[in-house]
Amino acid sequence: MQIIREVAVTDYQHLVTLEKEHTQRIAIGTNFENGGLTPSRGFMAEAKKYLADQPVSLSTIIRPHLQDHTYNDAEIKIMEADIFDAQQLGLDGIIIDALTDDAQQLDFEALENLIAAAGGMMVTFGTAFDLLPQAKQQAALDWLIEHNVDRVLVHGSADATQSVLANVDWLLELIKHAKQQIDIIPANVLPNEVDEVLTKLSIKQVHVATH
Repeated sequence: MQIIREVAVTDYQHLVTLEKEHTQRIAIGTNFENGGLTPSRGFMAEAKKYLADQPVSLSTIIRPHLQDHTYNDAEIKIMEADIFDAQQLGLDGIIIDALTDDAQQLDFEALENLIAAAGGMMVTFGTAFDLLPQAKQQAALDWLIEHNVDRVLVHGSADATQSVLANVDWLLELIKHAKQQIDIIPANVLPNEVDEVLTKLSIKQVHVATH
């Protein structure tokens, strides 16, 4: 089966030097080591132009600050405007998140607004999913499925320094619960662990760590 590898790209020089023959999806943004921030409109535009003739899907992270994954009304409007920019420039997808102040559940209202703004683009929920209590993650998956979210980036633990391989059992539970209605994408997988992760999870998509 064809393996779909996604990598995070932080600037234009990183993009043009990337070994794209081994990459099927690219996610652009800044500060990925801290969860990611929305890139500039200029970067979005040039990335789309550069990849125009290549069979690579291009998504952008949409996140206005690094403090947490909670956004006020003004920040939601900023995120919506950034989504409209990405859509206008022809990007394929967006990576979003929104949690309540206590990170105990999804921020449903905020997410409904962001999903609506996407207007048919591929929508991915980011690794903030790992911050939710495990006991609430399956219900969160159900909500994302009901609202037509396509993918979720999941490390399997709130401890991002931990190898994804240490979280295989929980990832398998999420994959089973999803029933192929939403793609569970193991996130920040070390390059030398990609094959083992894909084999143990019996999947064909992975987000590869680049930092």
